[in-house]
Amino acid sequence: MGEKLKFLSRNLISKYRIPKKQMPKKQIPKKQIPKEKSLIWYIGANILRPVLNLISKKHWIGIERIPSSGSAIFIANHTSYLDGFFFAHMLYNNGRPPRFLIKSELFKVPVIGQILRAGDQIEVVRYTPQAKSALEGALSKISQGKIIGMFPEGTLSRDPDHWPQVGKTGAARLALRSGLDIYPCAVWGGHKIIPTYQRKFYPIPRKNIFVKVGEPFRLSQQEFDVDSHDDLTRATQIMMEKIKF
Repeated sequence: MGEKLKFLSRNLISKYRIPKKQMPKKQIPKKQIPKEKSLIWYIGANILRPVLNLISKKHWIGIERIPSSGSAIFIANHTSYLDGFFFAHMLYNNGRPPRFLIKSELFKVPVIGQILRAGDQIEVVRYTPQAKSALEGALSKISQGKIIGMFPEGTLSRDPDHWPQVGKTGAARLALRSGLDIYPCAVWGGHKIIPTYQRKFYPIPRKNIFVKVGEPFRLSQQEFDVDSHDDLTRATQIMMEKIKF
């Protein structure tokens, strides 16, 4: 591939090379693609995925770790507006369409907001008391056996080298309330198509997009008190460190 991919942060974005001869030609999962009843999932599967395939070369690592059933929480770093699409693409193609916690500003955008609601995504009204209602929404999806996707930073990284920044406590709060397995993930490459915090678009040539799924872990409800800010902060630090695998 020739270029150095600073992948997976200060460990997460370590010097990561995959020589062309060693790079698998295709990493298409064999799991059955789920059939969602809503129109938006049909649109996503038949329109959005081909578009993503046109602008990216998929490299999915660790997908054998994705549970075939039951709820789980997937967390990842955040460097590009496209991260959610590539993250969802990987999970959907492996039979687990995700429900993301997404900032309310996007729900106010015409068309996009309607699509997010139709896709059963979870709105987060940040920096207000209403933000906690997103937690209840996520717990409701969990009770239905859904996969939850989260970017603990809550926004795109502003680090010039795209290192992950300090995470918000929402992901730790959800993990402790639910007691679910947490899967740390790394998403890398979307910022080469749409640079971080920019409106420029570079679809050609196709960019290598990496999504790596790490080993699952849990936060101990005996060790961390979900009502303690200090405990939530410590738990969040652990989650961010797990992303840096």
